[in-house]
Amino acid sequence: MAGLFGRVKSAGLDRFGFRVNVVALSEPAPEFMLITLGGTGLTEHAWNAGDRVSIRTPDDNLRNYTPFDWDATAGRARLLCAGHASGPGTRFLNTLAVGSEVQLIGPKKSIDLRLEEGAPIIVGDETTLGLCAAWNTAHPGTPATVLLEATDRAACRAAARAIGVAPANVETNREALIAVAVEAARGNPSAPLIISGRAQTIALVRRALKNAGVNSRPTKVKAYWDENRAGLD
Repeated sequence: MAGLFGRVKSAGLDRFGFRVNVVALSEPAPEFMLITLGGTGLTEHAWNAGDRVSIRTPDDNLRNYTPFDWDATAGRARLLCAGHASGPGTRFLNTLAVGSEVQLIGPKKSIDLRLEEGAPIIVGDETTLGLCAAWNTAHPGTPATVLLEATDRAACRAAARAIGVAPANVETNREALIAVAVEAARGNPSAPLIISGRAQTIALVRRALKNAGVNSRPTKVKAYWDENRAGLD
């Protein structure tokens, strides 16, 4: 049955998405990969800043990423992939080379950055960097206040620089991130709030903001990954 299920799943995925090629590849920091994709399919699909795409892996799983640059005229898109060396997504990315063909599914709605009024406070982790750069694409000259949780502070800042993001804080301690998020929200009561990344951190940040009485503002939330689950959309 497992084999039959796998064949049915693979056949279903064949009907969706479009093929693109890797046209540039670099590693701006350990455990980060900056990928430029090219192909006519990118000219045929509408992307809005904050949308996500899925990359199909050879084992017919989907890995989700937030492009930060999508040139529909040239057929080019760029995305930053963050992960752990032992993770299945990272292992797949490490097999890619310039010229590799991959299947994209999407773009699909995630966090719509076009509709924000005023520069937001963005709270997240390494997986939020693409979203931060997408904000810059949609709102050049209106930088967000970016607060990030990271495993490696130096690597996170180096990856951020590579895509034009300047975090206000990068914390390796979750409690420290929560504290600076509360302080930033208290200091700018009119700023919209975007919280993304690890589901567990999101829950703690939202609770802390509520307890501090600084959560009454437009807020968008998107969990990109969960310590206890796989395959979040």
